[in-house]
Amino acid sequence: MRDAKDCSADCDRAGRCGAALVLRRHGGGLAALFARPLVKGLGVRKGQAFDRKLWFSDTYVRTKSGWRYVFGQASLPLPPA
Repeated sequence: MRDAKDCSADCDRAGRCGAALVLRRHGGGLAALFARPLVKGLGVRKGQAFDRKLWFSDTYVRTKSGWRYVFGQASLPLPPA
């Protein structure tokens, strides 16, 4: 959680590549991180390059020992802009 909240270098890098990063705190013990990264790579079967955006979210809860990751999900690739 601290990394996501305090990392101006990572957020700047994400902004330059077209990603969105939002951290929301709900009350004192629940937080969610939403991001829309740009995912690039090579296909496994045919080796073709791909370049896609998607949404993902991670949910954290605060415990006595600190923030704990409890749930994450990702969307299907978004349609091209």
